[in-house]
Amino acid sequence: MRVKRFPKLTMVLVTWEDTTSDAKWHDKQEVEKAKATIVKTIGLFIENKKRVLKVVHSITEDWDSDYTLIPWGCVIAINELEVK
Repeated sequence: MRVKRFPKLTMVLVTWEDTTSDAKWHDKQEVEKAKATIVKTIGLFIENKKRVLKVVHSITEDWDSDYTLIPWGCVIAINELEVK
């Protein structure tokens, strides 16, 4: 996926496909119907590295933060959000 580079701290909505699993036993039809989970993550864009997109959700003045790293192979779309 070719992705536009955003300035740091741009608010983005990332749509991505996550691993789905269930440890209990299922019959063949249930397994065949199972699908990956589509996730939407809102955060502040930090950087896109070779293998991962990095976003944070909260950030201090000293740049301490929580974060989500999303492998590029899982990203379906990334859209800039307008902040008012």
